[in-house]
Amino acid sequence: MATRGPHRTAARFCSVETVNLSIRVDGDLGSDLYRWLSEDAEIPEVAVTPPTPAGAMGTGYDVLNLVVPNTIALTSLVVSILTYRDGRGRATGAAPRVEVGTADLVVVVEGEPAEVVRKLEAVRERSS
Repeated sequence: MATRGPHRTAARFCSVETVNLSIRVDGDLGSDLYRWLSEDAEIPEVAVTPPTPAGAMGTGYDVLNLVVPNTIALTSLVVSILTYRDGRGRATGAAPRVEVGTADLVVVVEGEPAEVVRKLEAVRERSS
Protein backbone atom coordinates (compact mmCIF):
# COMPACT_ATOMS: atom_id res chain seq x y z
CA MET A 1 0.00 0.00 0.00
CA ALA A 2 1.21 3.52 -0.80
CA THR A 3 2.28 6.19 1.60
CA ARG A 4 -0.44 8.76 2.11
CA GLY A 5 0.09 12.41 1.51
CA PRO A 6 0.46 13.82 -2.02
CA HIS A 7 -3.08 15.21 -2.16
CA ARG A 8 -3.52 16.21 1.50
CA THR A 9 -3.55 19.97 0.80
CA ALA A 10 -7.14 20.46 -0.43
CA ALA A 11 -9.63 21.75 2.10
CA ARG A 12 -12.78 23.82 1.96
CA PHE A 13 -14.38 25.07 5.12
CA CYS A 14 -18.11 25.09 4.56
CA SER A 15 -20.90 22.76 5.58
CA VAL A 16 -23.37 20.76 3.52
CA GLU A 17 -26.12 18.39 4.46
CA THR A 18 -25.21 14.77 5.06
CA VAL A 19 -25.03 12.89 1.77
CA ASN A 20 -25.27 9.18 0.97
CA LEU A 21 -22.94 8.14 -1.83
CA SER A 22 -21.60 4.97 -3.40
CA ILE A 23 -18.04 4.28 -4.46
CA ARG A 24 -17.56 2.04 -7.48
CA VAL A 25 -14.09 0.65 -8.05
CA ASP A 26 -12.72 -1.52 -10.86
CA GLY A 27 -12.63 -5.27 -10.51
CA ASP A 28 -12.17 -6.72 -7.07
CA LEU A 29 -10.36 -3.77 -5.47
CA GLY A 30 -13.31 -2.83 -3.24
CA SER A 31 -11.93 -4.67 -0.21
CA ASP A 32 -8.55 -3.02 -0.67
CA LEU A 33 -10.07 0.47 -0.98
CA TYR A 34 -12.40 -0.24 1.97
CA ARG A 35 -9.40 -1.21 4.12
CA TRP A 36 -7.54 1.92 2.96
CA LEU A 37 -10.45 4.22 3.83
CA SER A 38 -11.15 2.45 7.14
CA GLU A 39 -7.54 2.99 8.24
CA ASP A 40 -7.41 6.66 7.19
CA ALA A 41 -7.40 8.72 10.39
CA GLU A 42 -8.25 11.88 8.45
CA ILE A 43 -11.75 10.69 7.50
CA PRO A 44 -13.12 9.16 10.73
CA GLU A 45 -16.49 10.89 10.35
CA VAL A 46 -17.20 9.20 7.00
CA ALA A 47 -19.16 5.96 7.49
CA VAL A 48 -18.10 3.36 4.90
CA THR A 49 -19.72 -0.05 4.51
CA PRO A 50 -17.82 -3.14 3.32
CA PRO A 51 -17.96 -3.64 -0.45
CA THR A 52 -20.57 -5.49 -2.44
CA PRO A 53 -18.46 -7.77 -4.68
CA ALA A 54 -18.26 -7.20 -8.42
CA GLY A 55 -21.03 -9.06 -10.20
CA ALA A 56 -23.17 -9.45 -7.06
CA MET A 57 -25.68 -6.87 -8.27
CA GLY A 58 -25.07 -7.21 -12.00
CA THR A 59 -22.11 -4.86 -12.00
CA GLY A 60 -18.51 -5.25 -13.14
CA TYR A 61 -17.13 -3.39 -10.16
CA ASP A 62 -17.12 -3.49 -6.36
CA VAL A 63 -19.48 -1.06 -4.61
CA LEU A 64 -18.92 0.60 -1.20
CA ASN A 65 -21.66 2.73 0.35
CA LEU A 66 -20.87 5.70 2.55
CA VAL A 67 -22.37 8.57 4.48
CA VAL A 68 -20.54 11.89 4.30
CA PRO A 69 -21.57 14.51 6.90
CA ASN A 70 -20.05 17.69 5.40
CA THR A 71 -17.81 19.23 2.75
CA ILE A 72 -14.68 18.93 4.89
CA ALA A 73 -15.28 15.17 5.20
CA LEU A 74 -16.07 14.96 1.48
CA THR A 75 -12.82 16.73 0.64
CA SER A 76 -10.85 14.40 2.93
CA LEU A 77 -12.54 11.38 1.33
CA VAL A 78 -11.66 12.57 -2.18
CA VAL A 79 -8.05 13.25 -1.17
CA SER A 80 -7.80 9.78 0.37
CA ILE A 81 -9.20 8.11 -2.76
CA LEU A 82 -6.84 10.09 -5.00
CA THR A 83 -3.90 9.08 -2.82
CA TYR A 84 -5.04 5.44 -2.98
CA ARG A 85 -5.29 5.62 -6.80
CA ASP A 86 -1.82 7.19 -7.05
CA GLY A 87 -0.30 4.44 -4.88
CA ARG A 88 -2.01 1.65 -6.83
CA GLY A 89 -0.90 3.27 -10.08
CA ARG A 90 2.73 3.38 -8.94
CA ALA A 91 2.59 -0.21 -7.63
CA THR A 92 0.82 -1.78 -10.61
CA GLY A 93 1.41 0.61 -13.49
CA ALA A 94 -2.29 1.52 -13.78
CA ALA A 95 -4.49 3.42 -11.36
CA PRO A 96 -7.93 1.84 -10.87
CA ARG A 97 -11.03 3.67 -12.05
CA VAL A 98 -12.93 4.93 -9.00
CA GLU A 99 -16.37 6.53 -9.31
CA VAL A 100 -18.33 8.22 -6.53
CA GLY A 101 -21.96 9.26 -6.77
CA THR A 102 -25.58 8.27 -6.55
CA ALA A 103 -27.54 5.74 -8.59
CA ASP A 104 -28.18 8.39 -11.26
CA LEU A 105 -25.13 10.65 -11.18
CA VAL A 106 -21.50 9.55 -11.01
CA VAL A 107 -18.18 11.43 -10.79
CA VAL A 108 -14.89 9.80 -11.76
CA VAL A 109 -12.35 10.48 -9.01
CA GLU A 110 -9.26 11.75 -10.80
CA GLY A 111 -7.40 15.02 -11.19
CA GLU A 112 -7.55 17.92 -8.75
CA PRO A 113 -9.32 17.33 -5.42
CA ALA A 114 -11.15 20.68 -5.46
CA GLU A 115 -12.67 19.94 -8.88
CA VAL A 116 -13.82 16.47 -7.81
CA VAL A 117 -15.39 17.91 -4.65
CA ARG A 118 -17.15 20.62 -6.71
CA LYS A 119 -18.63 17.95 -8.99
CA LEU A 120 -19.71 15.81 -6.02
CA GLU A 121 -21.37 18.80 -4.37
CA ALA A 122 -23.33 19.30 -7.60
CA VAL A 123 -24.36 15.62 -7.45
CA ARG A 124 -25.52 16.14 -3.87
CA GLU A 125 -27.56 19.19 -4.82
CA ARG A 126 -29.23 17.40 -7.73
CA SER A 127 -30.11 14.38 -5.62
CA SER A 128 -31.61 16.35 -2.71
